[in-house]
Amino acid sequence: MSNYTTWNEISEITSQLEWICPSSHLHKFFFFFFAQWMFIFHTPTHMWWHASLLLTNQNGV
Repeated sequence: MSNYTTWNEISEITSQLEWICPSSHLHKFFFFFFAQWMFIFHTPTHMWWHASLLLTNQNGV
């Protein structure tokens, strides 16, 4: 099982934030740590979500 979806979501959020506000070194520096925290927090939930979909025989992304 890979984390492709999770990292894809993070990259999409990054693109949206860069569109809303100009890119800056401080912004990227802050978002790096934000993304790391979200990844650590989100992964167990993401894995549980995949497992629950498999148990109910639904197709998950």
